[in-house]
Parts: sequence; structure tokens; C-alpha cells
Amino acid sequence: MELCGQYNPYTNSIEVHLIYHSRLIDVCSTVIHEYTHYLQCMEQYLHYTEVKGKSYKNHPYEITARNREIKYRKECRDYIINRIQENK
Repeated sequence: MELCGQYNPYTNSIEVHLIYHSRLIDVCSTVIHEYTHYLQCMEQYLHYTEVKGKSYKNHPYEITARNREIKYRKECRDYIINRIQENK
């Protein structure tokens, strides 16, 4: 699995690796997913990983991030496309 993006709590930044994205909707998914991590408590994230042994697949913060990206990615894509068309 390619690392499409990541949130870095130490620099408070989000990286999106565009090389692994072929569609705008995929970029939207990654941004929404990583922004969700920005909103989450990273100390709790680590607690679930290190103490409770949660993997990426069953980690509650990852599940939340995946659900949000699915819920909002089309709306995000459509918003961007509409803004581009308005500015032509």
C-alpha cells in the first residue's frame, strides 16, 4: 500500500503525495483523511496503537478518517470543479 499522505503532529502539517493519486477525488480523499487526523488527539492515537494493539485496519481513529473521506470526497471534488468553472 502506497503512502498517499500523512499528518505530522510534530510540524502540524499534512503531506499529500501526488504521485500516488491519478484523480482529483483521490486527492480529496487523502486531504480529508489526513485533516481528520489533524483534528484528533495524537496521544490517544498512540495509546490505541501501542497499548491496545490496534492496527491500521481496526484502529478507531483510522476508521473515522476512512469514513469521513468516503462521506465528503465527492462534495469536495464537486466544490473544486465548480470553483474552477466559475473562474474561467
